[in-house]
Amino acid sequence: MKRQIGGMFIFLFILTAGAFYYFKPVASTEVQLSKGRLGDREYIASTLLDIFGAEAKDIVTQSVLRKIDIFGGACDPTTEVVVDLAPGETSEALAKVAELHCPRKLIDGKVSFVPKDTLLRQVSILYVCEKMVGGEKTLLHALDAQSKAELPPFDETHKKTLYQKFYPFDEITVDLKNSLAQTDSLEHKWQKWTLALCASPGWQTL
Repeated sequence: MKRQIGGMFIFLFILTAGAFYYFKPVASTEVQLSKGRLGDREYIASTLLDIFGAEAKDIVTQSVLRKIDIFGGACDPTTEVVVDLAPGETSEALAKVAELHCPRKLIDGKVSFVPKDTLLRQVSILYVCEKMVGGEKTLLHALDAQSKAELPPFDETHKKTLYQKFYPFDEITVDLKNSLAQTDSLEHKWQKWTLALCASPGWQTL
């Protein structure tokens, strides 16, 4: 079934980065933004890193992988974590990986294996996406550009290319052309388009 994202933009864009710090929704408050089963923290993190590159690792780790209570996924503190330490690394590196696998010693029984669509989850996704489009290297990676001087033209072909990174099996179904001011710079147009796609809930479903 084709995932539709157009109807979700209005809700997502009224949530600003500032709201992330001051808005305190109850994590269990479910909303109906996504259809189908949501991907857990590993799925979301993998998708974001594929699109935005290695520069996204820190923010994705802190805001997605460590937020198991928001994004769900298996967590068992008794599971053995096997890591090949690089030369010069100490056992502290192993401890960090173990903590990432199951932060704050949570156990499976206290974490939803099937993630829930909550306001807190959507605000968290928006926060990460704003960081991605605001970072020069992450935005360039998403657009397959080496520098700002090499940004691709904002045309249907290149918009579709980015769209299919989030929705690889769908035809493009939305167009922000009417919402982009004529005075917007090329970079600003790409930031808006990338944010709209990144913050849309459809790609988060399995």
